Amino acid sequence: MKVAGSKSVCMNFLRSLEMVGKEHEYYVFLPGGVGYENFKEKDYLNIKFIPIYFTKPVFRYYIDHIYLKKQINKIHPDAIFSMGNIALPVNTIPQLLLFHMSHAVYPESTYWKRIGWESRLRFKLLVREIRRKFKYATCIAAQTNSIKNRLSNLFELEGKVLVIPNAVSLDAVRIGESKAEKNKGGNIGIKTFRFLCLSRYYEHKNIEIFIPLATLIKERKLKYKIIITINPRQHKKAAEFLGKVIELDLGDIIENIGLVKLEDVHAAYRNADALILPTLLESFSGTYIESAFYQKPVFTSDIDFAHEVCGNSAIYFDPENPLDILMKMLLIEDNTFINNKVNLAIENLKRFPDWQLVTELYLKELGKIVIPENKR
Repeated sequence: MKVAGSKSVCMNFLRSLEMVGKEHEYYVFLPGGVGYENFKEKDYLNIKFIPIYFTKPVFRYYIDHIYLKKQINKIHPDAIFSMGNIALPVNTIPQLLLFHMSHAVYPESTYWKRIGWESRLRFKLLVREIRRKFKYATCIAAQTNSIKNRLSNLFELEGKVLVIPNAVSLDAVRIGESKAEKNKGGNIGIKTFRFLCLSRYYEHKNIEIFIPLATLIKERKLKYKIIITINPRQHKKAAEFLGKVIELDLGDIIENIGLVKLEDVHAAYRNADALILPTLLESFSGTYIESAFYQKPVFTSDIDFAHEVCGNSAIYFDPENPLDILMKMLLIEDNTFINNKVNLAIENLKRFPDWQLVTELYLKELGKIVIPENKR
């Protein structure tokens, strides 16, 4: 839970405990050096930071099988909440596992054909480890029905998987209530339409498609910009991508504003006309519902996970066809159409709980699996 969406989920859960979970006692083990240090210990919250170098995959066996098992034996918890896809190898204590590893449940995705053998091997080994340790989880929380059904069918987990959705980040709610853009897209009269892709660099985000897409935009002299938020240090392919943007002279179409801090997300949305996400794999993607919160239309991949979260409020495209993406992007100029999509997104957002309710749902499931004193 060190970066991006998984880190946001963990932070929002911890913040919400103060609102809905103070009657319990928590022992929380967090990766150090990635931004959790602002959380302070409280009467109900005991925090231990694991040095960042121990969170690397090479140390995973030690952390799971030795260090955390030793801590568990000291604490004697009533339940374990594992938030990082891999269940702790503990048989004696009931365990709720949060699963958000979309790579494990989309074996048919073209993503697998596009990555190198090193990435493929790394993910295959990770999926194998996830599958091997499902047996330690009393129940598994997925973020969408699409992931639930795929988990149940692929790994024979029928009856063990439940759905607890994601929610708009508390940071977005806190800052956005006063600063969210009230204009509902379209923006007739502006010179350039800005499509925001708010994401770190991951191979499955498919941002390479922006190269041929930007080429088409430039050839047609369209006043469109694609705003990306990556850092060349995030992946070797991130640096290659940024280099190609410069090499092909596409910097006037693809603008990289770099990593966006949580407190600056509202500004990124405010300065955009739409979200664009050509992703090949997701377990949920909080950017979909955050876009609805900020009243920005969503242009995204025509894949089951996106349809489940966005319904008919998004504009869908083939994420591997730059011409199809461009044809859908042209709809940004139809103000009536875009306003209708944004209104649908606002209505769709009402389906999703806030973080207080999400945390209550997690605590409710933890309460269900606790073994009563008289049966231990």
